[in-house]
Amino acid sequence: MQSVVPTYQVKLLQSQTKASRGGADADLNSIGLVPDRPDGYLRLKQMTLGREEAVITKVSSTGYSGRMRDDAYFTFVLQGAGRYDVQISGRDYGMSSGSLLAFRPNERQTLVRAGETGTREATTLQLPIARMQQLAQAMGTSV
Repeated sequence: MQSVVPTYQVKLLQSQTKASRGGADADLNSIGLVPDRPDGYLRLKQMTLGREEAVITKVSSTGYSGRMRDDAYFTFVLQGAGRYDVQISGRDYGMSSGSLLAFRPNERQTLVRAGETGTREATTLQLPIARMQQLAQAMGTSV
């Protein structure tokens, strides 16, 4: 059975990536992701805004697949190079370069593939549920 990577545990995921091979590359298998090639990597550069309120992550990888979960965050993915295919609740979504995908807390199956540069590049923004509700209320709408 494939494990689920809890992406909402940003500090845990970040510490695991820093601990592997002494740098910012993650041993993808150690965090429950399956690399698309033996020398595959995942690099994360993260910044937390406010009191653990929002997390911005620059993601670079050679490609991987796996199950991911966000229990407490809304996630916005800005796709740079490569392709990001995701299945959420039985529905398939695909992102090519230059696209944006936003989703509420969920569990999903992901397939990340490198682009012409040999990497997949993306930036994510994760906002806690409570903060998204505040923003929606301020705009006179709902999450």
